[in-house]
Amino acid sequence: MRTVPGTDRSELVVSMWIPRQFGAGRGRFRQTPSIARKPGSKSTPLAAWWARGTGPRALVVLAAQSGPLSFITACLITIAGAVVPTVFYVATGHVVAAVFATVAGEGESSSAYRWLAVAGALFILQQALGPLRQLATVDLGYRLEQAVRNRIMAASLGPVGIAHLEDPEVNDQMSQARAIATGQVGPAVAIISFFTLASRYLGATGAAVLLATWKWWVGLLLAVAYIGIGRVSRRVFRSVLDAVFGAVPALRRSDYYRELALRADAAKEVRVFGLDRWVLGRFTEAWTGAMADIWRSRAGGRSQVIAAVGVQTVVKFSAFAYLARLAARGEIGPGLVATLAQAMNGVPQFGALGQEDLMLAQGSAAIPAAVGLPETIAKTELPVPAAPRDADGLPRQCIRFEGVRFAYPRADVDIYRDLDLEIRAGESLAIVGVNGAGKTTLVKLLARLYDPLEGRITVDGIDLRDLEPAVWQRRVAAIFQDFVRYHLPARENIGLGALHLLEDQERLDRSARRAGATSVIETLPAGWDTTLSRELSDGAELSGGQWQRIALARALMAVEGGARVLVLDEPTANLDVRSEAAVYDRFLDLTAGLTSIIISHRFSTVRRADRIVVLEHGRVVEDGTHDRLVAAGGRYATMFRLQASRFSEDDTAGGEDPTGDDDTVAP
Repeated sequence: MRTVPGTDRSELVVSMWIPRQFGAGRGRFRQTPSIARKPGSKSTPLAAWWARGTGPRALVVLAAQSGPLSFITACLITIAGAVVPTVFYVATGHVVAAVFATVAGEGESSSAYRWLAVAGALFILQQALGPLRQLATVDLGYRLEQAVRNRIMAASLGPVGIAHLEDPEVNDQMSQARAIATGQVGPAVAIISFFTLASRYLGATGAAVLLATWKWWVGLLLAVAYIGIGRVSRRVFRSVLDAVFGAVPALRRSDYYRELALRADAAKEVRVFGLDRWVLGRFTEAWTGAMADIWRSRAGGRSQVIAAVGVQTVVKFSAFAYLARLAARGEIGPGLVATLAQAMNGVPQFGALGQEDLMLAQGSAAIPAAVGLPETIAKTELPVPAAPRDADGLPRQCIRFEGVRFAYPRADVDIYRDLDLEIRAGESLAIVGVNGAGKTTLVKLLARLYDPLEGRITVDGIDLRDLEPAVWQRRVAAIFQDFVRYHLPARENIGLGALHLLEDQERLDRSARRAGATSVIETLPAGWDTTLSRELSDGAELSGGQWQRIALARALMAVEGGARVLVLDEPTANLDVRSEAAVYDRFLDLTAGLTSIIISHRFSTVRRADRIVVLEHGRVVEDGTHDRLVAAGGRYATMFRLQASRFSEDDTAGGEDPTGDDDTVAP
């Protein structure tokens, strides 16, 4: 399934501070009620509380869970890196005091040398701790990023059904979480920035404590002042970031228009219909509309930031002026002046707002969305039985839809109302109806990608909801209209039908041969090992008909792996009637004796099926063989004759190759 990639997260944050004609962004900051954990992992109440609410908190908890040893190492180095500068201030003060005492003839030079050696050792240690912390946090960052990405993928792939992928709330949260995989600033950079900031704030704390040992009110006043300044700056920054993440729906729309301008598959129509200015205009309208709140938030916070900078300047100047006044009066010595001056320079780190703050906010903002995905998705997840029934060997008798009512989530119209249908094991059943009759929905229910709102679906009398979902889904093989064209080698494109048989060349060959795909594979540059994508230099692209053969071979490979229900869901809808009929005939020949379901909106292409049902308005309105339905003169007969006349006209005029294949392979 192809997804439209999100805007680079680095563009997003930069756009908050630069002129409005530049930049772009997406996402919304959410507070998630709890952090998602791997099965079996332990979380204390304190950890759960700490993880609740903000990105940095969730980041710290996830980091501790992802790499405990690296996390502890980083913490110890960070604490040491904060203590050493404070001791260094004291040591340099003693050096200065000893030098002045020696010059004045009141002390020995050896004392100055001793303190100089101590200060030098502390300086070297301080310089070494930075790279050591970097090594520990980089290792932790790798572990954290992998853990977060695994959680996102596991959350998306975990549910039995697919309702979560069509839920707006999940899609919005997924858009935020996906930034971790697509953005330049992710959890790894964020956790490195976190420990850098932690070292900075701990160092500022040490400096404030050192000042407080001299005059308690000086240390307290400076700490409170700079902490307040920092809170104002970060509140402004957070409000802008919240505005950025609040624009996710509108920015998703702007991303869609941007992708229309960039995608190769849309380029032809954009140019043929002259849509270039229209696409650009729609993108500009959507993007500027989404960015309006961001610009307003940025403008509103500018005065607060200016005021904070002004207060910071006044506080710092006043502190040094007071120190200079005391020194000038001779109330404190030069050594103490040196120590206190350095400490006064350290306390302002409380109020500093630098690159690390930006990286932490940017890299951790998507974390709550990522770790909260399982909880959000769980709201849409289908129930799994505690003691599921065995699905092996099913169906042996029949599959029944009994009084089924179904509507898609958030939809007001029912697809089915009191649907009754029996699918006998071993028969070929054709399901026909006009577009929108609910044919594909029936397959989704059969594969338990959704559950009925009312009624039930049974397999040999067993409710589908009582079976092990994963086992039952392996019993169903389908070729959908929008079947996936994997950018993988031909071997995997077919072998994915039965992963456990991926290395079984005999079965791969048999599936390809039965589907008519052997000739396709033989023409590929590297045969089975050729990647089926023109986006790679050593890959090859297939025609539509060749892809259909590969998809059919994949379904037949699933049969080799144990599937007993095969579904052909209009993968040939883009072919003419004659070509589609030929493909369906081939499918019926290959699946003789299996439970096979053919779905089509063309009544004239499925006459060979053992049984045909007509869907209309959410119910089965006709059921029987082709001959019986034609003789009945109902809906099927009318549509069959109408479409058959078109078939005859097409046959007279000449049509495509019945296989829908042109036998060419584009390198």
